[in-house]
Amino acid sequence: DYLLIGSIASGVFLSNDYGNTWINIGNKIEGLTVNSFEISNGYIFVGTSQGVWKRPLSEIFYNINETVSKMDFNLYPNPTESISYLYFPGTEGQTKNVTLFNLSGQVIQKCSFKTESSTIDLSEFKTGIYFVRISSDTKQYELKLIKL
Repeated sequence: DYLLIGSIASGVFLSNDYGNTWINIGNKIEGLTVNSFEISNGYIFVGTSQGVWKRPLSEIFYNINETVSKMDFNLYPNPTESISYLYFPGTEGQTKNVTLFNLSGQVIQKCSFKTESSTIDLSEFKTGIYFVRISSDTKQYELKLIKL
């Protein structure tokens, strides 16, 4: 099962694990307002503030399956009471950018690191659901992070 979602601030994302991990499938429309979705005749159509974006579903699902199988990091614990750890084995020296969003899409924390691991400290934030965007020069992921 797949779930497609649009976001006012972030473009179009897909999850194939019940919303735990989100992968950007609409990087050409990132930052545009998504007004509507439609899936018809093997295509996804996304109405944006600047027109219609169209892409074959076969291309999206092929690329997503390949990307999901190559996710080479861990975020744990999730859910967490305060601190979660990011671990990227074999990436020492490569820059990873981490952005934390609340449910309204507001950026509430940002950091960059070049080590294999880092932390996300939610101790000052309310209990709830947050989204973590992790990006490097070649990849971008969005994950749901739950604070207990």
